[in-house]
Amino acid sequence: MHLLQPALVAARRRAPALVAWPGPEQLHNQRVSALADQLAIHYGLPAAQRRLVVWGARWHDLGKLELGPRLVNKPGPLTIPEWALMRRHPRLGAVRASRLGAPLAVARMIDAHHERWDGRGYGSGLARRQIPLGAQIISLADVFDAMTSERPYKRPMSVGASLERMAADRERAFHPELLDLALALFEAAAPRICLAA
Repeated sequence: MHLLQPALVAARRRAPALVAWPGPEQLHNQRVSALADQLAIHYGLPAAQRRLVVWGARWHDLGKLELGPRLVNKPGPLTIPEWALMRRHPRLGAVRASRLGAPLAVARMIDAHHERWDGRGYGSGLARRQIPLGAQIISLADVFDAMTSERPYKRPMSVGASLERMAADRERAFHPELLDLALALFEAAAPRICLAA
C-alpha cells in the first residue's frame, strides 16, 4: 500500500520536541515540518497520517546528533570519509527514533528521507513507490529548506532558483506528482513559513 499503513498510525501521538538541537538545526526542523505538513494536507493525507509525517519531519535529522557538530557544521566541503559518515545519518536517526518510542512508520520515514525516485539516493537504494510516501514528502521539504537557508558551507539560494533546481530533478530525485504539488505550494507558502520559524 502506498499510503502510510493505517495499522502503524498512532493517531493521538505527537512528535516530541528535541531539546538537544542547536538553534539553526532546530529552526530547520521546524521549517521542514511546517512545509511537510502543508504538502501532506494538500496531497490529501488524513490528520493521523499527517501527524506522523510531521513527527518524521521534525526528527528527520536526528541521526546527525550522533555525528557531532564538527562534521555537521563543517564550513567547507566534506571529504570522502566524512561523506560516508554523513550518509549514515538517516539510519542512525531511525534507530534513535525507535529507541525514543517513535512509531515504526516514523522510523521508516527518517530512514528513507534521502532515497531518490530513481533509486540513486542513500539508505537502502529504494526507488519510486518503494520509498514511504512520508519520506518523499519530508525529502521535498528538506531539500527546499536546505537550498533556501544559509548553512555554514553555503549561502542561501533564492526561492525561484531552488524551485527551478528541484524541477530539473523531476523523476530523478522526486515523485513527479508530489513535486508538482510542492513547486506550487512552496512558492506560495515559503515566505510565510520561513518568517514563522
